[in-house]
Amino acid sequence: MSEKKRNMKRLNRMIKASVLTTQVFNLANPYMLSTFAAESPSSEIKENTDVADTFSTGGSPLSVASSVYMQAKMEEPPQYTWLSPQLESGVSLSVNLSMLFSKDVELGTGHLTVQQWDGTEVGRIDVSGGTVAGGTVHISGHDVWMQLDHPLADNTRYYVEVSSGMFVDRGGQGSNGVWDKSMWNFVTADETAPKLVSKSPEGLYLSGVSLGKAYFSMEFNESVRWDHGYIRLHEASGGAVVRELRISGGGDWNRTYEVSGQEKVAYFMLSGGLEEGKPYYVEITSGALADMEMNPYAGVHTPQEWTFRTGDMKPYYTQLYPQGSGQELTPTLDMIFSEDMQLGTGHLTVHQWDGTEVGRIDVSGGTVAGGTVHISGHDVWMQLDHPLADNTRYYVEVSSGMFVDRGGQGSNGVWDKSMWNFVTADETAPKLVSKSPEGLYLSGVSLGKAYFSMEFNESVRWDHGYIRLHEASGGAVVRELRISGGGDWNRTYEVSGQEKVAYFMLSGGLEEGKPYYVEITSGALTDMAMNPYAGVHTPQEWTFRTGDMKPYYTQLYPQGSGQELTPTLDMIFSEDMQLGAGHLTVHQWDGTEVGRIDVSGGTVAGGTVHISGHDVWMQLDHPLADNTRYYVEVSSGMFVDRGGQGSNGVWDKSMWNFVTADETAPKLVSKSPEGLYLSGVSLGKAYFSMEFNESVRWDHGYIRLHEASGGAVVRELRISGGGDWNRTYEVSGQEKVAYFMLSGGLEEGKPYYVEITSGALTDMAMNPYAGAHTPQEWTFRTGDDHSHRSKDKETSDQDTLSAASQTETKTDAVLTDVKTASDKSSTIQLIGLNDEVASQALNVTNVDQKELVVDASGYSKAAKVSIPSAFLKQYKKENTNLPISIRTDVAQFTLSTELIDKLVSLYPEESLTVKISSLTDENGTQVRQAIADTGLTDVLVNPVDFKLMAGNQEITEFFGNYVERKLILGLQVDPEHVVAVWFDPKTGALSSVPVLVRNVNGQTEAIIKSNHNSIYAVVLADKKFKDLENHWAQKDVEMMANKLIVKGVQPDIFEPNRAITRAEFVALLVRGLGMQEKPLPKHFTDIKEDAWYAGSVGAAIDAGLIRGYGNQSFGPEKVITREEIAVIAEKAVDYVQTLNTIPSSEEYKEVYNDSSTVSPWAQQAMAQATEQGLIKGVSPDLLAPKQHATRVEATSILKRFLQLIKFTN
Repeated sequence: MSEKKRNMKRLNRMIKASVLTTQVFNLANPYMLSTFAAESPSSEIKENTDVADTFSTGGSPLSVASSVYMQAKMEEPPQYTWLSPQLESGVSLSVNLSMLFSKDVELGTGHLTVQQWDGTEVGRIDVSGGTVAGGTVHISGHDVWMQLDHPLADNTRYYVEVSSGMFVDRGGQGSNGVWDKSMWNFVTADETAPKLVSKSPEGLYLSGVSLGKAYFSMEFNESVRWDHGYIRLHEASGGAVVRELRISGGGDWNRTYEVSGQEKVAYFMLSGGLEEGKPYYVEITSGALADMEMNPYAGVHTPQEWTFRTGDMKPYYTQLYPQGSGQELTPTLDMIFSEDMQLGTGHLTVHQWDGTEVGRIDVSGGTVAGGTVHISGHDVWMQLDHPLADNTRYYVEVSSGMFVDRGGQGSNGVWDKSMWNFVTADETAPKLVSKSPEGLYLSGVSLGKAYFSMEFNESVRWDHGYIRLHEASGGAVVRELRISGGGDWNRTYEVSGQEKVAYFMLSGGLEEGKPYYVEITSGALTDMAMNPYAGVHTPQEWTFRTGDMKPYYTQLYPQGSGQELTPTLDMIFSEDMQLGAGHLTVHQWDGTEVGRIDVSGGTVAGGTVHISGHDVWMQLDHPLADNTRYYVEVSSGMFVDRGGQGSNGVWDKSMWNFVTADETAPKLVSKSPEGLYLSGVSLGKAYFSMEFNESVRWDHGYIRLHEASGGAVVRELRISGGGDWNRTYEVSGQEKVAYFMLSGGLEEGKPYYVEITSGALTDMAMNPYAGAHTPQEWTFRTGDDHSHRSKDKETSDQDTLSAASQTETKTDAVLTDVKTASDKSSTIQLIGLNDEVASQALNVTNVDQKELVVDASGYSKAAKVSIPSAFLKQYKKENTNLPISIRTDVAQFTLSTELIDKLVSLYPEESLTVKISSLTDENGTQVRQAIADTGLTDVLVNPVDFKLMAGNQEITEFFGNYVERKLILGLQVDPEHVVAVWFDPKTGALSSVPVLVRNVNGQTEAIIKSNHNSIYAVVLADKKFKDLENHWAQKDVEMMANKLIVKGVQPDIFEPNRAITRAEFVALLVRGLGMQEKPLPKHFTDIKEDAWYAGSVGAAIDAGLIRGYGNQSFGPEKVITREEIAVIAEKAVDYVQTLNTIPSSEEYKEVYNDSSTVSPWAQQAMAQATEQGLIKGVSPDLLAPKQHATRVEATSILKRFLQLIKFTN
């Protein structure tokens, strides 16, 4: 290689090093510049400038390279690149120490030391003046290898240190040193056989060796393993082999020999053949054991090395019987011992579990009292002289020495109740403790369904038989229930609780105020041991009388929308009814009374009333207004049963309400264009709009455009259905505004009128719009724009270019080049303002690399912004990964990156349109009225309508992604009293959504989080409950009530300590997350579709927060436990996806004494919930996972959950 090329290689290395280490070069040194220029032609330098592509290429390459060339000429000191052996085991004791350097080296001055891991120096090689002491050194170019003049110890960890300068390059520059034990270390090979440290058993006399099985252990100075050989057991006298064990490998499945512990202890077992009190010695052949390096253990060969004597061992029991349940009342008490036994002196006692002694067998001088004893070799069995009680737990105690071996040594005793206990068989039938209903008069028995319960003294179950209900007078059977097995799906009969209470139900056939008695056949119920219950057979055993129950309504009709203007108001009651005294009133939703029926003394005023058995239907004497929401109230006692008892009343608007049918045609409120002169109508395409007093849709008919003079038709548009893809005619906005477009054929300065045939538009109830038919109804004149067109176009183009230029200077991530910014197809535009067409490019600013903000401020009422598909494609191509926020004076709408990606994938060629409207008109009034109906009045800002379109498709749900909206508040507020609501214009329903209140730069913002679009408002609330004063959770409950998440059982009563059901908790969670209710995705046998909680359960199941049981049930009325809440809460965290999942530490298991009672399916969720602070103990050391949660506990957990996921302050 030429000198030039070597210099250029050095230069390249130094340039790269300078970039990595941010070394600063002196680029203005004329000496270095001239020197470099003299030795390096510019053409060759230029060829190598690509190695530093971060430098500017605008000037001469000399300006970059000359400052480093002289440094490249300097020689680098030698560096070691390899050390051996390194991190190796099994290294030779005369180790070859090798170093590989970056260049050729030779001897310098210094030393190498080898040290044990504790720092003890065990070897040293010194180099000085070309001489070597303490070992040998060989050098070959870059390679150096050395050896100490003595071997190292085996199986030892060493590290090596080398002083810098011990080796130098040809220029005399010293090498770097090795100075830390982690840099160069190794372990020498193990070359020494293992040594025996201790062994067992050993000695002249050892009682620990059993005659049946003898266990031996050997401890060594290092880890060992079994290899191949023999273990033999010899009689010490004569050397006869009594047992031989063949060793082959690392151990066997019977654990006859094995290695355990730190692998330094070897075990083996020899079975049988040993005699008491006799000496033996052990032989182990060489190689039967080896260390990990296969160095063989020398073995044991002579009696002097390992001798022991067996002892005369004390006998002990190996089995006690009986144990467990279902034992005979005269049980055989059996003990099996380790050797043959005979009678000694002592006793056996049998105790009930409470300690009461119930039997005793005494043994003394060969005689037995209190029972019988039989002995056969190792086996002893006994019986008391009397039976025990049934279904009772007993334990047995035996004194030590009651039985002795042939040498007279007494056996060990049985002294603890846990050692020997059993339960006798249950041979007694169950006894009835209480029953219900019972007595002369009981109002709790319904005439439709009668429920009965029976409590027993022990657990029971249904078997086979009959339950019959008789009239007390005469004994006639009025109902019969056949029992077959453990219960039925209809819950006609079942056993629950502690299984001591049996329930059954008999439906229909009972009369008020009449006595009955119950018959239950023998064997219809049994206990767990199948002892049959004797039954109930006579009137004296179980009699009751039905009560005259207060009547109540079971159904109210009509409910819902589209009702007749003269509706039949229908009430169905629990029994036959007749007129009482009271009234029915019908109110509009604002409380205005519009109709009343009075009943008194058998007369009716204000309408008609018809009664037929349980059914009552009424009609007012006048029709109601159409398309109006009403609610009905009925005073208690307006209707009474045959005994004169009044029915319950209907008193809340939520109980009985409906909406009358819409029977009025829609009315035109405004139209455009209209007037003598309108320049907004283009001659190429004319756009028309019509605003109505209610929502409308296109049906069938024609739109015709006539010349005002003469009536000639110049354009005709056929209407067929709800709109077309070309947007020739459509309905948008709040569905009250209809648009259509007629293209071509208009002349400047000429009057026209519009004809719309009847029925071309209808309202939602299909009432047809009357239409427009004469010139007097809708006339306009086109404008003469010729003289202004060029000037206006020029001005418009300049405005667009100016706005685009502003966009360039404010945008950091997208739309940065002039071509893109000046191209309307790629620029975010304001296309609508206050329902008028607009065209204005908007600034897009990258704020702190966190979001792209589209500035549409200055438009306080309604702004419509278009984000073109070209912009979105560029956004996705650049992988911007920033949300896009559209900001107006009143609100901000943020599109998350996940939502944008989803929309771009679904609608790749469509632009996105965002409309933010502050509602001050009739729509705003409708929202305020809905808020007032809930009892809230302090609306902080005008309601805001957010809309998102992809092309012509409105996007109302965001695929499970939560999207942020900000409403700008004009005053400081307490976050605990702020509630955000969303209004559904189709149903008029108002629901809570999550809101976070923040103060940013002196401006208060309400950040609303929701996964769907609608109209949103922010309101103040101040809810109080009488029964929460001074309660520990008062603030939590009031805050959640303010946010419309929890409700009281009455306006001012909360009942904090009442248990909460699964359905109630799911409803709270769905409201807290601001989710839309959804139909049940699958059928549950225990949830009706019209249940108040059905929509909440449907939403929670759709989101994966809950699931039902395996038998197609959900258990809505089942009380929820604390561990069930933990599981649901953690699933909700995953659903919202606001937290990074952190592995749970299960620290709660160390904090709470009852942590082991957490169900396996709840353990992970409980670990996360306690770590996150969602679930707290009921005391410092108790978690109570299976405890039923109360309303106040569930509310506090939900509040902490919403704070954790940042859905509330």
